[in-house]
Amino acid sequence: MADDDSQLAPQLQGLTHFDFDFEAKETVWYNTIKKALVRGNTTQNRIIHRDLNITDVTSVAYDWITGNVYFIEGSERSRIGVISKKGSVAKFTTEYGLRQAKMLQLHPSGLGLMYFVAFGASETFEILQSNLDGSNITPIYSLPSEPQGFALDTHTGRLFYTLADQNTIMVGDVDGNGVREYITTVKRPGSLSAFDGTLAWVESDGKIWVSSPSVSNVGQILSPDPDTELKLYNDEKFGGYNECSDDNGGCEQFCFATPEQVPKCGCGGQTPLDADLQSCGADPLLLVSGTHEVTAVNIKTKEAQVVLSNLTQAVIVDYDLQNGKFYWTDVKENRIYRSDMNGQNRELVIENGLVTPDGMAVDWVNRNLYLSDSHNSRFEVASLDGKYRKSLYIERLRKPRGICVDPVNGYVYWADWGAFPFIAKMELDGENMEVLAEIGLAWPNSLTIDLES
Repeated sequence: MADDDSQLAPQLQGLTHFDFDFEAKETVWYNTIKKALVRGNTTQNRIIHRDLNITDVTSVAYDWITGNVYFIEGSERSRIGVISKKGSVAKFTTEYGLRQAKMLQLHPSGLGLMYFVAFGASETFEILQSNLDGSNITPIYSLPSEPQGFALDTHTGRLFYTLADQNTIMVGDVDGNGVREYITTVKRPGSLSAFDGTLAWVESDGKIWVSSPSVSNVGQILSPDPDTELKLYNDEKFGGYNECSDDNGGCEQFCFATPEQVPKCGCGGQTPLDADLQSCGADPLLLVSGTHEVTAVNIKTKEAQVVLSNLTQAVIVDYDLQNGKFYWTDVKENRIYRSDMNGQNRELVIENGLVTPDGMAVDWVNRNLYLSDSHNSRFEVASLDGKYRKSLYIERLRKPRGICVDPVNGYVYWADWGAFPFIAKMELDGENMEVLAEIGLAWPNSLTIDLES
């Protein structure tokens, strides 16, 4: 570790589980206070994924080749999610078929696999492996009790684990063979981390110990909290190459390395792959909102089709491609609706508390809905189904409108056309507001953002 890397991200608020992006010198962690996945360095932190429906994250792992961030959601019924390098898309590689999953470890270089611990079908804890896209989940070790620590050494191809109330660190090969006792003179070890033949662990008294490859050089380095989570690294030896290294494997969104060393592409949410097995979704559409209908125009063919009709007074329209939904505000009924993209299955999302809902934007990554009411001078964030709502306190807020979201960098932008109009941005949770423009503005009504540039 270089001297200037000794504090990669100070004052990490609400940190429980974390990993490192060694190239960017940034920490990636789950913030229990904001209920969000965050990344940052010594100068700036930003939210990369936030979903009000996610209540618990038990593990975070960073794929240092593709830049994807993996996490396990749910302590009882669990699933594994992944966020793209840009943060613009997210998907779950497994659904809630896992139980009590935790301690996720990635091996993107060479094997194209991930390893984790879960309560298996045999009614005991197991160490499982799967492809990086979540397919082919296979148990490789059956454990007699719940593990307290688990680590993968990608350089030596070995797995290490500790068991509850035992004073032993076990080691085995990544293929499930060669299990043996590794170190027996430890005091109820917990969290583990392994890198290039070096092993670190924390004991029940809170002391962290490090061993050399020969296990003859064992030494205590510091005494933190016993619930400490460990990560070993050496940036001079960190790296690797796989089939996703060049041009993201040709994939538009996600590229997953595989044991067969053939790149496998994936798309965020429920978006299917196109026939070329690389691209995501269909031709781009331009949505045009009228008072009583919404028209979709195919950008390539210029064909237009009315997708929503018989509306009372629609003002703002947005969409959630992952679930195939249109959202729109109605300023005569003072409500927010959604429907399938063919106009069917119309639902009332938000019914109460709105007077002039003339600002709205879908956060397609974190699965939230931002909305503003210029009459009430209110700015809110809600879950996409409207069950959860939260008002955001913002200074100078008078007549907010024209919302757009940048979930890649963790910001929401809006225009305010009150007596002293301005354009501003803030973090997705409403913090750190910054005015971007206010001189020469008269009536800013609408904003958009070019995420690619």
